[in-house]
Formats: sequence, structure tokens, C-alpha cells
Amino acid sequence: MCSAEGPSDRSRGRVRNTAQEEYTFLESARVLMQEREAPSLVDRWDWHAWQLFVACLPPLAVLVLAAYARKDMRERELLLQSERERVWKAEDNAEAQRASKAAASQNQVLARLEALEAALAAVMAQGAPQSRGTLWSKHFAVA
Repeated sequence: MCSAEGPSDRSRGRVRNTAQEEYTFLESARVLMQEREAPSLVDRWDWHAWQLFVACLPPLAVLVLAAYARKDMRERELLLQSERERVWKAEDNAEAQRASKAAASQNQVLARLEALEAALAAVMAQGAPQSRGTLWSKHFAVA
């Protein structure tokens, strides 16, 4: 049997060189049934890259969630601040309306009071009218 492969290749379990065209049944069975060395996953760079990616997923998820929450909190704070300002303006407007109504009412009372004082001054200027008696004394005179 003429072999194109060296003794070191046979010990490693490699297949013959392609220069030989035909395999015997036993050689074919041996090649098919031999156990091949499984490549080590730990020695490959893509395995390490995948492990690094998987290890970084939880912190990345926390980072994304925190960024979303921070943005959402800013929007909510702006919304609450605008709501507070709207309430303050409404309260100020209501207070101003109450003050203007009170001032208008007070002005009406002062105008009526001045009119009464003027009427009283006019009556006092004419002098006190003579008392003619009361209604009781006119109708039920006691003699």
C-alpha cells in the first residue's frame, strides 16, 4: 500500500492526500468513523466577543431605562410646573376680580353715603321742622 501522507499526518487522523483516487472500504470506514477533535470554543475570538456582548446586556438595559426615566421625569416636571403656573395665574385673576368687585361695591356705598350726607346737610340747613304730633295723638286725642 503506497501512502502519500507522512507518519505525522496519520497520527493526527488527517485524510490522505488527494493524489490517491480510490479508498478501500476499510479506509473509507475508518475515515468516517474516526473521532475528530472538536474545535475548542474558548480558543475562538468570536466566543469571547459573544460572551462580552451578553455580559454587557444587563448594564446596557439599566442605562437605557435610566435615560428614558430621566427624560420622562424632565417632561413631567415641566408639565407640573406649567400646571402650577396656570393655577397661580387663575388664583391671581380670581383675587383681582374679587378685589375689583369689592372696590366697586365700596365705591357704590361711598356714593350712597355721600348722597345721604348731602341730604342730611340740606335738611339741617332748613332747620328742624315743627312737631305736629304723632299719628296716634292725632287720631286718638286724649283730652
